[in-house]
Amino acid sequence: MQPRISFKRKLILTISVIVLFFGTLVLIMTFQINNNIASQLGLKHVESIAIQQGSAVEVVFTNAELFTKQIASQHIVVDYLQQKSPALQNPAVLESLTMADAGHTYESINIMDISGVDLVSTNPMAVGQSFAFREYFKQAAAGTPTMEGAISAVTKTFGYYFSHPVINADGKVLGIIAVKLKPDILNTAVRPAVAAAESTSMIVDEHGIVVQSNRPEMVFRSLGALTPEVQREISDAKRFGSIAISSLQYDTLGIDTTKLLRTQSQTIHDPVHERDEIIGITRIGNTSFALVIEETRETFIYTAKQLVVMGGIIIALLLIIMSVILAFLIERLLRPLETITKAVEQLNQGNFAQPIVIKTGDEFEHIGNALGALSQRLGTVYGNIEEKIWERAADFEKFKLAVESASDHIIITDLDGRVIYANKAAENITGYSRAELVGNRPSLWGKMMSSEFYKDLWETIKTKKKVFVGEITNKRKNGELYVAELRITPLIMDKGLLYGFVGIERDITVQKEVDRVKTEFVSIASHQLRTPLAVINWYIEMLTKEEVGTLNKEQRKYLEQVYLASKRMVELVNSLLSVSRIDMGAFYVEPEPVLLATVIDSVLEESKQIIEKKALHIKTEYDASLKEMSADPSLLRVIFQNLIGNAIKYTPQGGSVSISIKKQPDQKHVAITITDTGYGIPAKQQSKIFTKFFRADNAREKEPDGNGLGLYIVKAIIKEIKGSIEFTSEEDKGTTFSILLPLTSPKNTRQKEPSVK
Repeated sequence: MQPRISFKRKLILTISVIVLFFGTLVLIMTFQINNNIASQLGLKHVESIAIQQGSAVEVVFTNAELFTKQIASQHIVVDYLQQKSPALQNPAVLESLTMADAGHTYESINIMDISGVDLVSTNPMAVGQSFAFREYFKQAAAGTPTMEGAISAVTKTFGYYFSHPVINADGKVLGIIAVKLKPDILNTAVRPAVAAAESTSMIVDEHGIVVQSNRPEMVFRSLGALTPEVQREISDAKRFGSIAISSLQYDTLGIDTTKLLRTQSQTIHDPVHERDEIIGITRIGNTSFALVIEETRETFIYTAKQLVVMGGIIIALLLIIMSVILAFLIERLLRPLETITKAVEQLNQGNFAQPIVIKTGDEFEHIGNALGALSQRLGTVYGNIEEKIWERAADFEKFKLAVESASDHIIITDLDGRVIYANKAAENITGYSRAELVGNRPSLWGKMMSSEFYKDLWETIKTKKKVFVGEITNKRKNGELYVAELRITPLIMDKGLLYGFVGIERDITVQKEVDRVKTEFVSIASHQLRTPLAVINWYIEMLTKEEVGTLNKEQRKYLEQVYLASKRMVELVNSLLSVSRIDMGAFYVEPEPVLLATVIDSVLEESKQIIEKKALHIKTEYDASLKEMSADPSLLRVIFQNLIGNAIKYTPQGGSVSISIKKQPDQKHVAITITDTGYGIPAKQQSKIFTKFFRADNAREKEPDGNGLGLYIVKAIIKEIKGSIEFTSEEDKGTTFSILLPLTSPKNTRQKEPSVK
């Protein structure tokens, strides 16, 4: 099908329209752009004046601030204010203040006590008066140097007040220094020589009130209408005495200088004088004052008009010339498109053997070569595509058959968690049909866990793109709760892009119930063993102390064997009780102040006999900065009895055991490492080391005694008190356990159960 209008003609027509449009636009803009150019020139000019003069004012203000700070730090001032009853107008202090202002820059220099009373001043009329109502006094008395513009309550003249706290060696504020800057010092700044004769310069405060200007009629008037709140604030602070602040003609120019981050300029209309004016505003340093420069816009218009006319003519000529040249070049450059168009039509018809020849030496030739290669490739791909489709269809049928036959609940979701596939087991386990499952989220049968659980789940599979494995409680359609092992695997493309998830649930409700019954049985059996074991231990103790008769050597030997067997039984019963409490969620934590080093030393003392027997080298390194921590001492003892006991038990004759305690930089945790040179743990069995009843093969060979519960209990205790444990081990070289414990253990309110003694 031939196009109604070729691309070449469309392009040429488009360029012609563009040329016509911009030519017309240039003519129109010639009559209008003068206003914009005048504004831009005026704005930049006024901005530069504002920046220049604002910097000059900032220098004066900075010098005044430094001068005030210097006076406040003088020893004679500090010593004077530290007197119990400092005399008014102390001659020595007054002379020091007078000499400090050698350049006669300041109208007055005042020393006020902490109540605001003027004690010493270069203006005698101020002495004895209270200025506690002034904002500059309040801020300085609170320890913050401040600057404020206000009319003096004494001289009734306006000035800039700089205040600074006088602080003794102990950091106590004794009083303040208040310095009033002479306004005429800033006359040069508010009368810039580079500005036009009719221009206006003003210094305004944070509310836009003019406090100084080269035009006196502007002073104590606001650039915009003041709100009632601001008017009340000014009246309460008595900054301008009884003067009523009225607004100028700039009703739309109300500003807050504290929010002025950079120099600004704008054009506004002056309804009083019926003219446009350019206003430049710059903040003076970090103060609350700003410098405002105003000039009439008419000053810049004439030159701008001349520039616009000349620029418009040049632009129009350039556009016309460029349009003609582009039209000629496009006509020649786009000829290869016809060849490319024919080639694409042949490909569309399935003719992949059609040669594509373009000899232009540019991108069109590259496109032609690429189309030729693509044509050959498509021929090969199309030749094999049918076979691959059948192969994929067969693979999908196999996958579907395997998943449908699985007894585990399997679903596939998109990135938002919406189910796009569910197998038969998903229907059987949840009670929902596939029609109900597909399109919904797993929350249909979930939402039984805490928000933290789901947050961790999504962060693992979606953000970290890792497999999530956990145990979850869900609810069937009939309202019945069930427990399942959950495994969610992210589906990731070759380039790392995530496109969905596969979730597998295995219903372990029955298994959990069996485990609960077993745990209860173990707990009951262990409880029942307590009484006979306690009686046995009591009788052993009586016999050992010969309270019922003297023992001969052979009898004592047999009694020691009975004692050792009873001790192992007590340890086993206590371990089983701990395991049952862990499995039943009835673990008890009762923190109290405890010295960690003392607990470890007591465990080492208990093992002193076997340490000496095996000639082990014990090295301890305790952080001196670690004092008491809040923890359950009995649980700490269980942790270190197991870890230190294992290190000693599984370290051969003459080996070494190192224990270190170090307070962490976050001041919230303590790190403990226990390193031995023992038998180590085989690499293939390290993943099972914290499971119940597990003992490594080499440990069974070297030390047959043991129940395989110690490390399981240790990890459960550490997890309960919000700690962590890790280890590294190499067979026949040794093991290092690293424990991180909080300095303050969490407390629970479960009922505590006594251990067998």
